[in-house]
Amino acid sequence: KINAEGHCEDNISIKRPYQKPNSTNQSPKNKLIHQPTDLSQTSDIQETQVISQDKSSRAQSKSRRFRKRRLQRKKKRRNQNHLYLPSTLAFHDLASATHKLPPNVKRLLGLGLNYCVVPDHPNYSFFNLTIKKLQHQVRLRAHLPPNDNPIPDLYLPSTKTLQPADAFTEAMLKEFSGKYKAAIESHHHRRSANLSLVQRRILKSILENDNVTILLSDKNLGPVAIPTERYVQLVLQDHLLQTNTYRQLTPETAIIRKNNTTKQIRNFILALKKMDDPPANDISFLYRCLQENTRTSQFYGLPKIHKMTTNKPLTLRPIISSSRTPTTYWNC
Repeated sequence: KINAEGHCEDNISIKRPYQKPNSTNQSPKNKLIHQPTDLSQTSDIQETQVISQDKSSRAQSKSRRFRKRRLQRKKKRRNQNHLYLPSTLAFHDLASATHKLPPNVKRLLGLGLNYCVVPDHPNYSFFNLTIKKLQHQVRLRAHLPPNDNPIPDLYLPSTKTLQPADAFTEAMLKEFSGKYKAAIESHHHRRSANLSLVQRRILKSILENDNVTILLSDKNLGPVAIPTERYVQLVLQDHLLQTNTYRQLTPETAIIRKNNTTKQIRNFILALKKMDDPPANDISFLYRCLQENTRTSQFYGLPKIHKMTTNKPLTLRPIISSSRTPTTYWNC
Protein backbone atom coordinates (compact mmCIF):
# COMPACT_ATOMS: atom_id res chain seq x y z
CA LYS A 1 0.00 0.00 0.00
CA ILE A 2 1.05 3.61 -0.70
CA ASN A 3 0.04 6.42 1.60
CA ALA A 4 -1.24 9.83 0.55
CA GLU A 5 2.30 11.21 0.35
CA GLY A 6 3.34 8.47 -2.06
CA HIS A 7 5.52 6.47 0.36
CA CYS A 8 5.35 2.73 0.91
CA GLU A 9 4.23 1.45 4.34
CA ASP A 10 6.75 -1.19 5.55
CA ASN A 11 5.44 -1.81 9.12
CA ILE A 12 2.32 -3.67 8.09
CA SER A 13 2.17 -7.28 9.50
CA ILE A 14 0.41 -9.99 7.57
CA LYS A 15 -1.27 -12.81 9.58
CA ARG A 16 -1.19 -16.27 8.06
CA PRO A 17 -3.01 -19.42 9.25
CA TYR A 18 -0.96 -21.86 11.49
CA GLN A 19 0.46 -24.90 9.70
CA LYS A 20 1.78 -27.96 11.56
CA PRO A 21 5.38 -28.61 10.60
CA ASN A 22 5.79 -31.73 8.52
CA SER A 23 8.76 -33.39 6.94
CA THR A 24 6.97 -33.31 3.57
CA ASN A 25 6.41 -29.56 3.84
CA GLN A 26 10.03 -28.78 4.48
CA SER A 27 11.77 -26.59 2.02
CA PRO A 28 14.27 -28.10 -0.40
CA LYS A 29 16.97 -26.21 1.46
CA ASN A 30 16.21 -28.03 4.71
CA LYS A 31 16.00 -31.33 2.91
CA LEU A 32 19.46 -30.84 1.50
CA ILE A 33 20.83 -30.23 4.99
CA HIS A 34 19.70 -33.66 6.35
CA GLN A 35 20.49 -35.64 3.26
CA PRO A 36 23.92 -37.30 3.18
CA THR A 37 26.33 -36.27 0.52
CA ASP A 38 27.67 -39.77 -0.13
CA LEU A 39 27.22 -43.47 0.80
CA SER A 40 30.08 -43.50 3.32
CA GLN A 41 28.29 -40.89 5.40
CA THR A 42 25.12 -43.01 5.35
CA SER A 43 26.96 -46.08 6.71
CA ASP A 44 28.59 -43.98 9.42
CA ILE A 45 25.21 -42.70 10.57
CA GLN A 46 23.78 -46.24 10.67
CA GLU A 47 26.75 -47.54 12.66
CA THR A 48 26.41 -44.65 15.11
CA GLN A 49 22.74 -45.42 15.60
CA VAL A 50 23.46 -49.15 16.21
CA ILE A 51 26.20 -48.34 18.75
CA SER A 52 23.95 -45.91 20.61
CA GLN A 53 21.17 -48.52 20.72
CA ASP A 54 23.59 -51.15 22.07
CA LYS A 55 24.83 -48.77 24.75
CA SER A 56 21.30 -47.87 25.80
CA SER A 57 20.24 -51.55 25.97
CA ARG A 58 23.32 -52.44 28.06
CA ALA A 59 22.65 -49.53 30.37
CA GLN A 60 19.02 -50.60 30.77
CA SER A 61 19.95 -54.22 31.51
CA LYS A 62 22.59 -53.07 33.98
CA SER A 63 20.04 -50.85 35.68
CA ARG A 64 17.58 -53.75 35.87
CA ARG A 65 20.22 -56.03 37.39
CA PHE A 66 21.14 -53.36 39.93
CA ARG A 67 17.51 -52.87 40.96
CA LYS A 68 17.04 -56.63 41.22
CA ARG A 69 20.09 -57.06 43.47
CA ARG A 70 18.98 -54.13 45.61
CA LEU A 71 15.53 -55.66 46.07
CA GLN A 72 17.12 -59.03 46.93
CA ARG A 73 19.36 -57.43 49.57
CA LYS A 74 16.42 -55.52 51.01
CA LYS A 75 14.32 -58.69 51.15
CA LYS A 76 17.19 -60.59 52.78
CA ARG A 77 17.60 -57.94 55.47
CA ARG A 78 13.87 -57.96 56.07
CA ASN A 79 13.87 -61.76 56.39
CA GLN A 80 16.81 -61.67 58.79
CA ASN A 81 15.05 -59.18 61.03
CA HIS A 82 11.86 -61.29 61.07
CA LEU A 83 13.39 -64.71 60.56
CA TYR A 84 11.19 -67.68 61.42
CA LEU A 85 8.74 -65.54 63.36
CA PRO A 86 5.35 -67.28 63.58
CA SER A 87 2.16 -65.28 63.60
CA THR A 88 1.32 -66.32 67.19
CA LEU A 89 4.06 -66.42 69.84
CA ALA A 90 3.25 -67.72 73.34
CA PHE A 91 5.51 -66.41 76.08
CA HIS A 92 4.82 -65.28 79.66
CA ASP A 93 7.23 -62.88 81.35
CA LEU A 94 6.96 -63.04 85.16
CA ALA A 95 10.46 -61.71 85.82
CA SER A 96 10.28 -58.21 84.34
CA ALA A 97 9.29 -56.64 87.68
CA THR A 98 12.57 -57.60 89.41
CA HIS A 99 14.90 -58.72 86.61
CA LYS A 100 15.12 -56.97 83.27
CA LEU A 101 15.10 -59.30 80.29
CA PRO A 102 16.47 -58.36 76.85
CA PRO A 103 14.05 -56.46 74.63
CA ASN A 104 12.10 -58.52 72.10
CA VAL A 105 12.72 -61.69 74.11
CA LYS A 106 9.33 -62.95 72.96
CA ARG A 107 10.70 -63.26 69.42
CA LEU A 108 13.03 -66.01 70.66
CA LEU A 109 11.24 -67.80 73.51
CA GLY A 110 7.93 -67.62 71.67
CA LEU A 111 9.32 -70.23 69.27
CA GLY A 112 9.16 -72.82 72.07
CA LEU A 113 11.74 -74.67 74.14
CA ASN A 114 11.82 -77.57 71.65
CA TYR A 115 12.96 -75.34 68.79
CA CYS A 116 16.12 -76.79 67.23
CA VAL A 117 18.78 -74.14 66.61
CA VAL A 118 20.90 -74.69 63.49
CA PRO A 119 24.49 -73.38 63.74
CA ASP A 120 26.06 -71.20 61.07
CA HIS A 121 28.88 -73.66 60.36
CA PRO A 122 28.58 -77.46 60.28
CA ASN A 123 30.27 -79.28 63.13
CA TYR A 124 32.91 -81.65 61.73
CA SER A 125 33.87 -83.08 65.13
CA PHE A 126 31.06 -85.65 64.98
CA PHE A 127 32.38 -87.28 61.82
CA ASN A 128 34.32 -90.05 63.56
CA LEU A 129 31.48 -90.66 66.02
CA THR A 130 28.98 -91.03 63.17
CA ILE A 131 31.21 -93.49 61.33
CA LYS A 132 31.69 -95.55 64.51
CA LYS A 133 27.95 -95.72 65.10
CA LEU A 134 27.38 -96.84 61.52
CA GLN A 135 30.05 -99.55 61.76
CA HIS A 136 28.60 -100.78 65.05
CA GLN A 137 25.06 -101.02 63.67
CA VAL A 138 26.15 -102.81 60.49
CA ARG A 139 28.32 -105.32 62.38
CA LEU A 140 25.53 -105.87 64.89
CA ARG A 141 23.13 -106.79 62.08
CA ALA A 142 25.78 -109.04 60.51
CA HIS A 143 26.51 -111.04 63.69
CA LEU A 144 23.07 -111.31 65.31
CA PRO A 145 20.66 -113.96 64.02
CA PRO A 146 17.44 -112.74 62.37
CA ASN A 147 14.49 -112.32 64.72
CA ASP A 148 11.13 -113.40 63.36
CA ASN A 149 9.03 -111.67 66.04
CA PRO A 150 10.91 -108.53 67.10
CA ILE A 151 9.53 -106.34 69.87
CA PRO A 152 11.32 -102.97 69.65
CA ASP A 153 10.37 -101.95 73.20
CA LEU A 154 12.24 -104.97 74.59
CA TYR A 155 15.59 -104.05 73.05
CA LEU A 156 18.18 -101.49 74.12
CA PRO A 157 21.19 -100.25 72.12
CA SER A 158 24.14 -102.59 72.58
CA THR A 159 27.48 -101.13 73.69
CA LYS A 160 29.45 -104.36 73.28
CA THR A 161 32.53 -104.22 71.03
CA LEU A 162 31.92 -106.44 68.02
CA GLN A 163 34.27 -108.24 65.68
CA PRO A 164 34.54 -107.10 62.02
CA ALA A 165 31.97 -108.46 59.60
CA ASP A 166 32.70 -110.29 56.35
CA ALA A 167 35.21 -108.90 53.83
CA PHE A 168 32.60 -107.47 51.44
CA THR A 169 30.74 -105.60 54.20
CA GLU A 170 33.95 -104.16 55.63
CA ALA A 171 35.11 -103.05 52.16
CA MET A 172 31.80 -101.27 51.55
CA LEU A 173 32.02 -99.58 54.96
CA LYS A 174 35.56 -98.39 54.18
CA GLU A 175 34.53 -97.04 50.77
CA PHE A 176 31.51 -95.23 52.21
CA SER A 177 33.61 -93.72 55.01
CA GLY A 178 36.13 -92.34 52.51
CA LYS A 179 33.46 -90.79 50.29
CA TYR A 180 31.62 -89.35 53.28
CA LYS A 181 34.81 -87.80 54.66
CA ALA A 182 35.68 -86.28 51.28
CA ALA A 183 32.20 -84.79 50.96
CA ILE A 184 32.40 -83.31 54.47
CA GLU A 185 35.83 -81.78 53.87
CA SER A 186 34.75 -80.20 50.57
CA HIS A 187 31.70 -78.58 52.19
CA HIS A 188 33.06 -75.30 53.58
CA HIS A 189 30.34 -72.76 52.81
CA ARG A 190 28.17 -71.36 55.56
CA ARG A 191 24.71 -72.67 56.21
CA SER A 192 21.69 -70.45 56.65
CA ALA A 193 20.93 -70.22 60.37
CA ASN A 194 17.33 -70.40 61.53
CA LEU A 195 17.84 -67.60 64.08
CA SER A 196 18.46 -63.97 63.25
CA LEU A 197 21.31 -61.97 64.72
CA VAL A 198 18.95 -60.34 67.23
CA GLN A 199 17.61 -63.72 68.35
CA ARG A 200 21.12 -65.15 68.80
CA ARG A 201 22.11 -62.18 70.97
CA ILE A 202 18.99 -62.66 73.10
CA LEU A 203 19.77 -66.37 73.51
CA LYS A 204 23.32 -65.62 74.63
CA SER A 205 22.16 -63.09 77.24
CA ILE A 206 19.55 -65.52 78.61
CA LEU A 207 22.11 -68.32 78.96
CA GLU A 208 24.43 -66.00 80.90
CA ASN A 209 21.66 -64.86 83.27
CA ASP A 210 21.39 -67.18 86.29
CA ASN A 211 18.80 -65.06 88.08
CA VAL A 212 15.98 -66.03 85.69
CA THR A 213 14.69 -69.55 85.04
CA ILE A 214 12.89 -70.50 81.85
CA LEU A 215 10.21 -73.19 82.34
CA LEU A 216 7.46 -74.88 80.43
CA SER A 217 3.98 -73.89 81.50
CA ASP A 218 1.15 -76.20 82.45
CA LYS A 219 -1.30 -77.14 79.65
CA ASN A 220 1.48 -76.33 77.14
CA LEU A 221 0.70 -72.60 77.05
CA GLY A 222 4.23 -71.51 76.16
CA PRO A 223 7.50 -70.83 77.99
CA VAL A 224 7.54 -68.88 81.24
CA ALA A 225 10.32 -66.63 82.54
CA ILE A 226 10.33 -66.52 86.35
CA PRO A 227 12.95 -65.35 88.87
CA THR A 228 14.97 -68.29 90.20
CA GLU A 229 14.45 -67.26 93.85
CA ARG A 230 10.69 -67.13 93.42
CA TYR A 231 10.64 -70.51 91.66
CA VAL A 232 12.63 -72.20 94.44
CA GLN A 233 10.39 -70.57 97.04
CA LEU A 234 7.23 -71.86 95.34
CA VAL A 235 8.67 -75.39 95.09
CA LEU A 236 9.62 -75.48 98.77
CA GLN A 237 6.61 -73.76 100.33
CA ASP A 238 3.87 -75.29 98.21
CA HIS A 239 5.23 -78.84 97.90
CA LEU A 240 8.49 -80.14 99.33
CA LEU A 241 8.04 -78.60 102.81
CA GLN A 242 4.51 -80.01 103.16
CA THR A 243 5.09 -82.80 105.68
CA ASN A 244 1.70 -84.42 105.07
CA THR A 245 2.74 -85.18 101.46
CA TYR A 246 6.55 -85.23 101.35
CA ARG A 247 9.25 -86.35 103.77
CA GLN A 248 12.87 -85.30 103.62
CA LEU A 249 15.44 -88.12 103.59
CA THR A 250 19.11 -88.05 104.37
CA PRO A 251 21.50 -89.03 101.57
CA GLU A 252 22.30 -92.33 103.32
CA THR A 253 18.63 -93.24 103.67
CA ALA A 254 17.96 -92.37 100.03
CA ILE A 255 20.80 -94.66 98.86
CA ILE A 256 19.53 -97.52 101.02
CA ARG A 257 16.01 -97.21 99.59
CA LYS A 258 17.32 -97.09 96.07
CA ASN A 259 19.38 -100.24 96.64
CA ASN A 260 16.34 -102.01 98.13
CA THR A 261 14.31 -101.18 95.02
CA THR A 262 17.06 -102.57 92.80
CA LYS A 263 17.20 -105.73 94.94
CA GLN A 264 13.46 -106.29 94.55
CA ILE A 265 13.78 -106.04 90.78
CA ARG A 266 16.64 -108.57 90.79
CA ASN A 267 14.58 -110.99 92.88
CA PHE A 268 11.77 -110.68 90.36
CA ILE A 269 14.17 -111.50 87.53
CA LEU A 270 15.45 -114.57 89.41
CA ALA A 271 11.87 -115.70 89.83
CA LEU A 272 11.38 -115.44 86.08
CA LYS A 273 14.42 -117.67 85.51
CA LYS A 274 12.90 -120.42 87.65
CA MET A 275 9.86 -120.71 85.39
CA ASP A 276 9.41 -123.73 83.13
CA ASP A 277 9.81 -121.66 79.95
CA PRO A 278 11.67 -118.50 81.01
CA PRO A 279 11.49 -115.61 78.50
CA ALA A 280 15.16 -115.12 77.66
CA ASN A 281 14.64 -111.81 75.85
CA ASP A 282 12.67 -110.32 78.73
CA ILE A 283 15.26 -111.38 81.31
CA SER A 284 18.15 -109.95 79.28
CA PHE A 285 16.22 -106.72 78.77
CA LEU A 286 15.50 -106.26 82.49
CA TYR A 287 19.13 -106.93 83.46
CA ARG A 288 20.36 -104.35 81.01
CA CYS A 289 17.82 -101.84 82.31
CA LEU A 290 19.28 -102.19 85.80
CA GLN A 291 22.81 -101.70 84.52
CA GLU A 292 22.17 -98.60 82.40
CA ASN A 293 19.40 -96.76 84.26
CA THR A 294 21.02 -95.54 87.48
CA ARG A 295 19.75 -91.97 87.62
CA THR A 296 17.84 -90.62 90.63
CA SER A 297 14.35 -89.19 90.12
CA GLN A 298 14.06 -85.40 89.89
CA PHE A 299 11.33 -83.01 91.03
CA TYR A 300 10.24 -79.87 89.19
CA GLY A 301 7.11 -77.76 88.79
CA LEU A 302 5.12 -76.35 85.88
CA PRO A 303 3.61 -72.86 86.41
CA LYS A 304 -0.18 -72.80 86.15
CA ILE A 305 -0.53 -69.69 84.04
CA HIS A 306 -4.18 -70.37 83.17
CA LYS A 307 -5.18 -70.24 86.86
CA MET A 308 -3.22 -67.13 87.82
CA THR A 309 -5.34 -64.02 88.44
CA THR A 310 -5.01 -60.78 90.37
CA ASN A 311 -6.62 -62.39 93.42
CA LYS A 312 -5.00 -65.83 93.03
CA PRO A 313 -1.20 -66.12 93.10
CA LEU A 314 0.89 -68.34 90.90
CA THR A 315 1.00 -72.07 91.73
CA LEU A 316 3.01 -75.00 90.37
CA ARG A 317 2.00 -78.41 89.16
CA PRO A 318 4.37 -81.00 90.71
CA ILE A 319 6.17 -83.37 88.33
CA ILE A 320 8.53 -86.20 89.32
CA SER A 321 10.71 -87.34 86.44
CA SER A 322 11.71 -91.01 86.65
CA SER A 323 13.39 -91.20 83.24
CA ARG A 324 16.52 -93.42 83.18
CA THR A 325 15.92 -94.61 86.76
CA PRO A 326 15.80 -98.29 87.88
CA THR A 327 11.99 -98.17 87.77
CA THR A 328 11.75 -96.61 84.29
CA TYR A 329 10.21 -99.67 82.60
CA TRP A 330 8.09 -100.61 85.62
CA ASN A 331 5.89 -97.51 85.72
CA CYS A 332 3.09 -98.97 83.64
